[in-house]
Amino acid sequence: MKRLLIIVLLMSTARASAYFVPTWDEFCPFNMRNISTTKNYKLPVKKYWQQRKIVFEKNIEYCNSSKDKDACYMELRKIENDKTTNYLNDIRNKAIMMNGYYIQNLKY
Repeated sequence: MKRLLIIVLLMSTARASAYFVPTWDEFCPFNMRNISTTKNYKLPVKKYWQQRKIVFEKNIEYCNSSKDKDACYMELRKIENDKTTNYLNDIRNKAIMMNGYYIQNLKY
């Protein structure tokens, strides 16, 4: 009886923790973790992260109401990781281009 109770408890715990909800700070830079979704930002970088957070929160709501939360959260996590990777690659590429521009225009 004791063994059966332990197995039931383990199974119910395993199912409850089969997925975990993605959090905003998994995908954003440290200084954008607390960005407001209601302010009117002027800086393009803040506008970008604000819009990302708005969409992220809507997607979390959708996943919370989804029948297959596991799949929804996994897909959302993949999408957000891809967006962040692309964003960082864009910054890196712009920095490389700007560095090349400055090197070409150096005056000795």
